[in-house]
Amino acid sequence: MQVTEVDITQKISGCARCGVLFKYRPSKKYCSANCRKRANEPKQNSFSSKKVRHENERRLERAKWLGIEYYRTQPRFRFSFIYELIEQAIRLNDKQLIAILTNFKMLNAHPRHDPKFFPTKNHSDQNIAQIAQQFSLLVHERPIKIYISEQRKIKKASE
Repeated sequence: MQVTEVDITQKISGCARCGVLFKYRPSKKYCSANCRKRANEPKQNSFSSKKVRHENERRLERAKWLGIEYYRTQPRFRFSFIYELIEQAIRLNDKQLIAILTNFKMLNAHPRHDPKFFPTKNHSDQNIAQIAQQFSLLVHERPIKIYISEQRKIKKASE
């Protein structure tokens, strides 16, 4: 029986991009040249991608339009307006509307600091996501994101 030498300079690690285990030298972070290239590519956000930027602009326009429609609605009908809006998002699985109603930045926006998220220049007005959040907390006793997620699961299970 022949004893082979073990190379102690090589270790096993996980790729920083995909997590695959591989043998490496101490300075190696990625399992392949492809993973190294993909890890160093710019992220697909609105600053680097025209498509994402365009989607965000359309989403923001729709959110403003919904806010304007909400405030144009007579106060006694606003409750049913927001109820129907949330139910429509769930029933039609409207991904853009769900993204608007559950958007973290819109939910936490302030009219003075983030005016682009608000339908009017009135500092006491809320944006459509904040209105939906307030409605959901009042009626369903949970945040809008959780309520929509639960309802989508129920709808999926019943299909």
